[in-house]
Amino acid sequence: CDVPPCNACKYSNFEKCGCREGNQADYRGSIHTTAGGKECLNWKDTILTPEAFPRAGLEENYCRNPENTDGQAWCYFGQGVDDWDYCDVPFCDEECENANPETCGCRNSEQRDYRGTINTTADGTECMRWEDAYWYAPYTPEDFPL
Repeated sequence: CDVPPCNACKYSNFEKCGCREGNQADYRGSIHTTAGGKECLNWKDTILTPEAFPRAGLEENYCRNPENTDGQAWCYFGQGVDDWDYCDVPFCDEECENANPETCGCRNSEQRDYRGTINTTADGTECMRWEDAYWYAPYTPEDFPL
């Protein structure tokens, strides 16, 4: 039987995101580039063919995790054994609808959306002002507008 996998996580939407607890094996969306921007190969042109994994959704060149290995959805981008990489598929269990970027940052965007005023680290160390950190990392507030 070709029974689709259950969607176990709270915000499951298998066409838009994949569940963390299932290593995104449930993802069936159309993202087809690696996190590094490389175009994925069609699964038919790899050693993991759709025929070998009929329930894994190996369609076209879309990111998948056919063997439910640790990590997340991924794809091959070349013919070498090491020519694969993870894809930037969002995790469903970390959706951040109605979040307030002045008070928190979403984990699925690595908190890039945070715009609050916390200025100490978790251990209490005071953060350096961005304007003063040019020698450490050449970032200014203008590099990351609201």
